[in-house]
Amino acid sequence: MRNPIVILHGWSDNSRSFRDLAHFLQTEFGAAVQHLYLADWLSLQDEISYGDLAAAMQQAWLGMQLPTAPQSVDLIVHSTGALVSRHWFTRYYAAATNPVKRFLQLAPANFGSPLAHKGRSFYGRAVKGWKQPGFQTGANLLYGLELAADYSRELAKADLFAAESWYGAGRMLSTILIGNRGYSGISAIANEAGSDGTVRIAGANLNCRYLKVALDEQQNVKPGSLQLRKSQGEIAFSVLPDEHHGSIIGNGKKAPHNPLTLQLIRQALQVEDADFQVGSTGHFA
Repeated sequence: MRNPIVILHGWSDNSRSFRDLAHFLQTEFGAAVQHLYLADWLSLQDEISYGDLAAAMQQAWLGMQLPTAPQSVDLIVHSTGALVSRHWFTRYYAAATNPVKRFLQLAPANFGSPLAHKGRSFYGRAVKGWKQPGFQTGANLLYGLELAADYSRELAKADLFAAESWYGAGRMLSTILIGNRGYSGISAIANEAGSDGTVRIAGANLNCRYLKVALDEQQNVKPGSLQLRKSQGEIAFSVLPDEHHGSIIGNGKKAPHNPLTLQLIRQALQVEDADFQVGSTGHFA
């Protein structure tokens, strides 16, 4: 029997956004698809932090009696859901005891979004916070979503640059999918080259490097101070033409727009350890 599939939403989203995707998954796998309803009541409050969301996720996980044995569940996230889930499993589990086997990230904001600053502007409050008490848009969460935020760096240290590898064969099999098309209509104001309308393609990818340098008083690099590290583990990554931040999870007319999208989602939830063997070219065999 295959692992149960759990869906976690992103910032300012709710479970209704995944209705069509959940139906597709139930049709494909004949398995009950479970939602974690954090954003429906929590994520738009200004005082809420990622730590609060991770704690709420753990409480919901245990309350729903979801599996906690190593590699016993598959997890799908979208947008900020990637940050919340990475915070959750690095806080409550170890790489060897993580209950997630297949980790499918759809348009994840792993290294922030250029819209985070706009989210704290009047435009962001008008669009996302109109019906929320106090006209709030989750200020603490948005600070963590800023490009080059301290939060995303510290989170990367916890899983990508930790002593033990979290990703790859024998551990968590993670696939990242993101589109390369912006929005249409009034939402096109958010579009930016090299993004899906919300997240930059480079900012979604967890295959990365960590560069650390020390500067002198003239802002020159001190000799011998440069440290460059490659992220640990293997993570699958693909860019899907014609998809934007919402269409990749089935939101919008005739979404998803790329016929490969559902195929890759299906494959990401079927991969095994043998599929995460990287050849000499640096690509999966």
